Amino acid sequence: APPGGARGGGGGPTRAGPPPEGGAPPDCRTEAGVRVSVIKRMFGIDGVDILIHVGVTGFLMVLADMASISHNGEGVAIVGAVSLVVFGIRRQWALKHLPAMTTGEVTAERMADLDARLQEMDHLQFRVQELEERLDFAERLLAQAREPERLP
Repeated sequence: APPGGARGGGGGPTRAGPPPEGGAPPDCRTEAGVRVSVIKRMFGIDGVDILIHVGVTGFLMVLADMASISHNGEGVAIVGAVSLVVFGIRRQWALKHLPAMTTGEVTAERMADLDARLQEMDHLQFRVQELEERLDFAERLLAQAREPERLP
């Protein structure tokens, strides 16, 4: 039986119309006509830029280790520390210049969240109905099993 079927009546509330942002995946949203990934929203920098930063840092660490006479890792540690500072500055600058979400985008995000919650609630309601039916069946079986004992 579908959710809201035999017992529950007319199901739960649903939202009509196309998905928010014209069907954009939940991990991306549009800002000023440009899709922005979750990575860029969190770090302010695209995933490719992060990979390039990590690659350049790794290369410089290898060079620092090779240039060091004692090979004790001081140069590698310095390169790593400088890289983290540079990354933090890049991230701070990029997040500051990232366009803010508009009211419509916030509303669309909230609607998508509500849709997901409604779907989960419909699924849980269906499961509760199934469990109620199973419990009713088990109670009927127990009642039938006890009735012959009552007869003399």
